[in-house]
Amino acid sequence: MLCNPAAPAEAKAAMLPAEEKAEGGSGETPAQRCKRYARLISSLGGDWQEAMRLVEEVHDSGVAAAGDSGVVGDTVYTAAITICAKSGRWAEAGRLYADMRDRGVSPTVHTFSALISACGKGGQWGKAVELLDYMGEIGVVPNAFCYSAAISAVAKGSQWELALELLQRMSDQDVKPDAFVYVAAMSACGNAGEWEKALELISGMPARGITPNVYCYNAAIAACSQSGQWELALQMLEVMPQRGVWPNVITYSSCISACEKGDEWQKALELLDSMPKNGVKPDAITYNTALSACEQGGQWERAVQLLDEMPMDDSIRPNVLTYRISAAISACEKGGQWEKALELLERMQERGVTPNARVFDKAISACKKGGQDDKADALQAVKQDMVESGFIAE
Repeated sequence: MLCNPAAPAEAKAAMLPAEEKAEGGSGETPAQRCKRYARLISSLGGDWQEAMRLVEEVHDSGVAAAGDSGVVGDTVYTAAITICAKSGRWAEAGRLYADMRDRGVSPTVHTFSALISACGKGGQWGKAVELLDYMGEIGVVPNAFCYSAAISAVAKGSQWELALELLQRMSDQDVKPDAFVYVAAMSACGNAGEWEKALELISGMPARGITPNVYCYNAAIAACSQSGQWELALQMLEVMPQRGVWPNVITYSSCISACEKGDEWQKALELLDSMPKNGVKPDAITYNTALSACEQGGQWERAVQLLDEMPMDDSIRPNVLTYRISAAISACEKGGQWEKALELLERMQERGVTPNARVFDKAISACKKGGQDDKADALQAVKQDMVESGFIAE
């Protein structure tokens, strides 16, 4: 058995779309039934448990998984493995794969693509590469989707050399990569701090007949940002419109992050200010990164101003609010503004958000730097009481 006991019949019936119910008549062939189940499984979204149950139900209904219906049977398994992949359930995807082999159903390139994706999302980059290698052993030729999934998997493991090796293997096997394969490879390089390799990749795309899109530029800019190469990040931002590619909020957020890492808080704020003029609306990540740049530069006035400009409605999660006010308090602490730091601490409490230990520590430090030892001691006592009471962690 692949899954838990079957759900009540009425629950299953409620899940079936009207057109699917109509197809399930007594004259339905095994092939038609498998196609129907494959469509039903594909419509489940992230319900991997129901997907596995339906695979079992196909077999319990007496449908053979070999002969003329073997290929159709593969679509049922592939649909279920894809659902598991979307949910990051690589182990369950593997169980489905083992079950289909046991039942005599041969996996196709689409099955392997879904399996490799499942392994990648589950952090199993080694298994993803093993599957890609195994495809060649059994005569299933990997397509661009398989390679893209495998390169994405090794990217998460910061295996940049392996990512480039897989990209070269595609060329050797006459499998043309698409833009998203390059995005995956550049992400692998960026995660490993190999920003030069990422830039080489995006520079070489036109020669292979592939036009870099906004996702490619975002991956290359992110690689620069992760290594603090803010000047290169801004150069790419500037060249994008010249090449018919328009930056989005992710592009700007990565560039602002690059400036923050390079202690270029002025540049970070200039980018933030330019976004509305260029038709791009800042999101929570953009604001947080810009605020962090102010914190790094000790620009308390700009940090407080930015905090006031940010959306602060009830939809803002407490942890996001804590991060923002903590960054502003840190900027005040660096600027010796103890009164403003205490004002921000009070604002946080008025919003019903409990300050964490880092917030207290920054406010305490601000008071000490301002010669307000009594206030610092009082805050320290409040913090200690909250730690001992279990309200916050040390």
